[in-house]
Amino acid sequence: MRDTLVYDVEVLRGPQDTEGGWNNPYGMGFGTAIVYDYTKDVYRCYGSEDHSALIRDLTGCGVVSFNGIKFDNHVILPPETHDKEHNWDDIDLLLEVVKSKFGLPDVRAAELKLGDKEVHDGSISLDGLSEGTLGLHKTGHGAHAPELIQQGKWAEVFAYNLNDVRLTRKLYDFARQYGFLVDRKGNKIKLNI
Repeated sequence: MRDTLVYDVEVLRGPQDTEGGWNNPYGMGFGTAIVYDYTKDVYRCYGSEDHSALIRDLTGCGVVSFNGIKFDNHVILPPETHDKEHNWDDIDLLLEVVKSKFGLPDVRAAELKLGDKEVHDGSISLDGLSEGTLGLHKTGHGAHAPELIQQGKWAEVFAYNLNDVRLTRKLYDFARQYGFLVDRKGNKIKLNI
């Protein structure tokens, strides 16, 4: 393992403009990514032209994300590789919260058993956990990133993307130090990260 990185991606097109919608993250197109590198204590920005560089930089690392296994990884990796091992170790905060809170193996299993509304009620979203644990909030919503990209407002997309990585990093650091996160409803969720 080379480094521990925190990452988040934004897409070029929303699910409503993509054949297959949410079931086709790769089809939404890679727009931007921000990566925080613990070893170098730096944030790196990647535009759509840096897709290969992003995959290269993640390779061999421990990669922290929020819903990265179900979404972000599928945005950057072609569908034919989804069922195969990729070359980094995932630490997905949403996955860990779902496993602890619902006792289910992954986000998809929780959605199928409990329904989307129960799993995604906002209490364990990135914003919900940031509010409950840190008293912080997201600065926007990823659904707006494709519109901003189409308008050429790259700085706004990168700023939003950067804030999501900062929040994910703070939650990861908190969970490692204290062994739990707090959801928006004030429930403590024990984690073993």
